Amino acid sequence: MPAGLERSHRIAAGTWGRVVVNEGSLRFVAQTHPELNVVLSSGLTQAIPPEVEHSVQPLGPVRFSIDFLSIPEDRVRQNDSATHDVPEAGGEPACWAHLLCPECGAVLDGGPHRDGCD
Repeated sequence: MPAGLERSHRIAAGTWGRVVVNEGSLRFVAQTHPELNVVLSSGLTQAIPPEVEHSVQPLGPVRFSIDFLSIPEDRVRQNDSATHDVPEAGGEPACWAHLLCPECGAVLDGGPHRDGCD
């Protein structure tokens, strides 16, 4: 794992990340309000919003990947006036909170919720 992932860092504006844990577990901390501090184990995912400071810490041996998702700049401009306003930078947590389970913080992508969540 690159050492830079353990230090606080951000993803660029207009790009989302998604941590996918394949084996083992890691801690994910995002500087949101309130702070998001979760342990992800095998099979769990976590969204990483644009421009939000975050870090990961392995909790023993772990295998994980990070997916990056973005829309090409020309497609954002092309679709902007026809469908909705796209902010030029990041956005507040309220803008992306609907993508996370309010109980456990799991990404609502069809994957499992965290232990103890209904």
